[in-house]
Amino acid sequence: LHQQGFAKAVILHRELLVDPEREGAYLHLVLQMGEKYRFGDLRIQGRERTNVGFFEEKAPWHPGDLYDPRLIQQAQDKLELTGLFRSVRVAPASENVEGDLLPVDIVVSEAKQRSIAFGLNYTSARGAGLTAEWEDRNISGTGQRLGLRADLWQSSQEINLSYKIPEFYLPEQILHWQLDYQHESVKAYTESTLAFSSTLERRWSRRLTFSYGGMYQFLRSSRAEASGTFDLLKTPLRFVWSDADNLLDPTKGAHIQFKMIPSLQFCHPAFAYLTETITASSYFPLSSNRRHILALKVQLGSIIGASQHAIPTPERFFAGSESALRGYHYETVSPLEKEENKLIGVRSFWTNSRELRNRVGKDVGWVVFDDFGNVYKRSWPEFGNRILQSTGLGIRYHTPIGPLRLDLAVPLNRRKKLDSMFEVYFSIGQSF
Repeated sequence: LHQQGFAKAVILHRELLVDPEREGAYLHLVLQMGEKYRFGDLRIQGRERTNVGFFEEKAPWHPGDLYDPRLIQQAQDKLELTGLFRSVRVAPASENVEGDLLPVDIVVSEAKQRSIAFGLNYTSARGAGLTAEWEDRNISGTGQRLGLRADLWQSSQEINLSYKIPEFYLPEQILHWQLDYQHESVKAYTESTLAFSSTLERRWSRRLTFSYGGMYQFLRSSRAEASGTFDLLKTPLRFVWSDADNLLDPTKGAHIQFKMIPSLQFCHPAFAYLTETITASSYFPLSSNRRHILALKVQLGSIIGASQHAIPTPERFFAGSESALRGYHYETVSPLEKEENKLIGVRSFWTNSRELRNRVGKDVGWVVFDDFGNVYKRSWPEFGNRILQSTGLGIRYHTPIGPLRLDLAVPLNRRKKLDSMFEVYFSIGQSF
């Protein structure tokens, strides 16, 4: 009855009659249906910096639509997910009203508008790292976000300035503006990059999200097989499907991400190439309390188009990191250029990861894992070639915001002058 507009409908009396002879039971309900209502005005309380129009956009109904409590719950969920409020309550007016228009009360308590954050990372390949972040989550009173983030390692630095506009022309659509600077020095190359991008992200459904946009990237590469300065135009496209139950510590479900980035070098010499990657992860609980989880991940990547010698070395694939072949030194899984003995990067790769995650007690857990895969000069992985493997152990300390992760990985196919006996990784969240 509520879903048919009878917002004040109540059950006044219930009576259950059992007839043993007929082996039947009969339920009698005495109902008071009340009037049929339509949505009336929004009445907002507790608003400080947030505009009235912001609340009207989050209400999935128009004045005069038939009352439906499911829409009330949708508005509640949308407002909570913005992160702008400490508390939210959306409910129809409790007092008696004249006519068939039922006002809706929204009572909020606004959270602090700005935040700062700091974090520490460590890997034996990249050394110690510092993360610093500042964000304003309500620039113009409509939930627009301005953020500045810096990830500073001993061998690399990355600074990101972002501006996000939610509900951009359509519900569940976000416009991202980003300015990125990155400097990185690894065994294969040194790169400095400045990029400006505009991306639209849209949620198709609860599980599927896609984004597309444009990017200009100025890239300078040195100490590399393909050194020089490049002016690149890119049109990145990304699809993400996920029914995993948790972002930082999944215990059930699957996650699939596909990225495709057409790139054009528009200055002389002009060339074009297409980069594609797909990552699929799945999580299987091995016990009813989900304290023992089998996690699997596979990654594939391919570059087609221009010759390998034309593609900037930092744009090629390398393996050896906390997300691809743990245990091998950072971005050193690559063929060598014979004459100069340089790591040159490749056009395709394939890696797999398997983890058995076990939780002991309330907050502590341990993990055993193995990774395997390789990289290839051709545009498609050659699965019959040599496979590199690694294995390791990890410790997890579970916190309310996700597990703290410490992993030790050992390469089983150690390469002289490239790999250490082990690599250590420390971060937050599971490895995948």
